[in-house]
Amino acid sequence: MIFRHPLFSFFTPICFEDCFPDDIRRFVREGGQAIVNISNDYWSLTEVEAKQHAVNSSLRAVENARPLLRATASGLTGYWDVDGSLLASVPYYQESHLVVDLAFRAQETTLYTRWGDWLPRAAAAALALLALLSLFPRARRRL
Repeated sequence: MIFRHPLFSFFTPICFEDCFPDDIRRFVREGGQAIVNISNDYWSLTEVEAKQHAVNSSLRAVENARPLLRATASGLTGYWDVDGSLLASVPYYQESHLVVDLAFRAQETTLYTRWGDWLPRAAAAALALLALLSLFPRARRRL
């Protein structure tokens, strides 16, 4: 669901939903200008998994050229720029708050936002075809 404000629009993947690129891509294509994620990484009990979840989330910002705001009950609360840079954060597992000025750059549509995973899927199909052709020596000689 896209939330519309007079100045910008945003969407809110909840917890691990931020790790599914197709869902985030769909929201961006529907007009979302910012990713606002709420999460609870307490399941991890260590910073390692919480960091991994946060880094995975930041990839969605890069793929779609959209800023990411992430608020967690535990884990990494922060603000990432469209290039994946962590601009502001609060310490892990500490009660705190974060106030940022959300800066919107020109809202470009990335190749990933436009086309999705077509390149890796096409490459996988081409490799599968080559593997299949390698099973037939005659066809290999003609190539």
